[in-house]
Amino acid sequence: MFRDLNIKPLVAAMIAASLLSACGGGGGGGDNPPAQQPGTGTGTGTGTGTGNDGGGTGGGGTGGQDPVVDAQRTTMYCFEGTGYQCTGETVLRTDHGVVMTNSGVQVAARSTSDLNAANPSATAVTGMDLLDTGKADIRVGKGSDRLANAVTMLLSDLGIRWGADDGVQRPLIVETFATTSGRYELTNNVARRVALPLGSDRQFYDLVTQANYANNVYYPKNATTNCTVSAETPLPADCETRGLFKARGAWRDDAADARPDTFSAMRLHNDGDVHAGENAPDPTPNGVPFPGSKGYRSIDGRSYDYANLSSWVSQDTVKMVEWNPGGRGEDEHNTQRRGVVAFGDVTDPAAVPTVGTATYTGRLYGYYGSNGGTTEPQGIEGRATITVDFATGSATVNFLGVVSYAGNDETALEISPAVSGGTAGTKFANYLTGRIDTASFNGGISARYFGPVVSTGASGAGPAEIAGTLRLAAKSGNNTFIGGFIARKD
Repeated sequence: MFRDLNIKPLVAAMIAASLLSACGGGGGGGDNPPAQQPGTGTGTGTGTGTGNDGGGTGGGGTGGQDPVVDAQRTTMYCFEGTGYQCTGETVLRTDHGVVMTNSGVQVAARSTSDLNAANPSATAVTGMDLLDTGKADIRVGKGSDRLANAVTMLLSDLGIRWGADDGVQRPLIVETFATTSGRYELTNNVARRVALPLGSDRQFYDLVTQANYANNVYYPKNATTNCTVSAETPLPADCETRGLFKARGAWRDDAADARPDTFSAMRLHNDGDVHAGENAPDPTPNGVPFPGSKGYRSIDGRSYDYANLSSWVSQDTVKMVEWNPGGRGEDEHNTQRRGVVAFGDVTDPAAVPTVGTATYTGRLYGYYGSNGGTTEPQGIEGRATITVDFATGSATVNFLGVVSYAGNDETALEISPAVSGGTAGTKFANYLTGRIDTASFNGGISARYFGPVVSTGASGAGPAEIAGTLRLAAKSGNNTFIGGFIARKD
């Protein structure tokens, strides 16, 4: 299936450039605080100042900041509370095309067909082209069984425009995959459900304010309709989503099996559909015409105790006639964005070992786009092994036995990039990144450590888990790959 992605073996040059070091102020006696805890150390000198990394030997500043205040933190803080694991709301840096947030790393792509000026089809979406912008803020709630029981997905800066190509992007996507109708807004950075205004409210349905037509759940309209159905049950016609599904992974019962827990959800959305409200031109009775009139969104997640790996897709109608005054009706078409995010309860950077080695075993997941961007990207899966040398701050990642979801043929894909970690003692000590450069492909890979440092297992002491994302682009042609890996310490 992927014979043209035959890079066997591929060894990227180890990054020699130094990563950002601690940027603290004049003093402070504490280390970087653990996740969700403010720093408490105090200095003994006469200087003043605060340090984001709690570093320094100078005067009397505090060691670290409350992570709610410090948007530059590299530890996890979820606004929903301690029952959640999340990516963090701030983009801290981008290395080799891979984006780092407070407690995660991510890559994104767009449909190749959306780049065709001629717009040969208003409905078909094909291909995959790497995207250098965009942010996915994923927040997963977990119950006492450690399985996902809630998901919030915030997507922004993806180049999705409902109207003319004038630089105005659609409002922030707030997706909770809720099964009840309502409107979802951010309050104190948390998605909250509020009542959906009646169709007679012409101040809300004003045909002008795009934000009023985003993140509305119109179905079910009948309060007695139950949209929470099983995976085997057909989705009722007046429902947008089945809700969230979750399943235990084999790793829980077999230490030698790396398959993680899973969760998934999908919504048929109506974002941007002006048929809602009685003020609409040619209004549809009782609101938008049907679930999915403007596209769909989905998320698939894999999790261990501390690390999560999620792949997401959003298909949207753009350059809509109603939002594109003066535009041509044939400009309206569908576009698609997708991404892979590794995130969770990252290891306190102060706790990352500086000696010894550890090995990790897990899984690779991703999307591969081939055939010049004329076909749908294929999902792939494979094995992942990671060897970390904490003394040098480097790691080697190996992906083997890769197969496509469309078939069971094992491919020749073997990628073994080397990555370098952040400087010990700084807030980037829990982050690794590397460049991929071969005769055929360019790309990058970044990873984070997750969970406490443990000594159990067959390898040396190290963070309990590791996860990361990567992207590849052919130096000639349109073949691309985005994916991620998640692994547990052996």
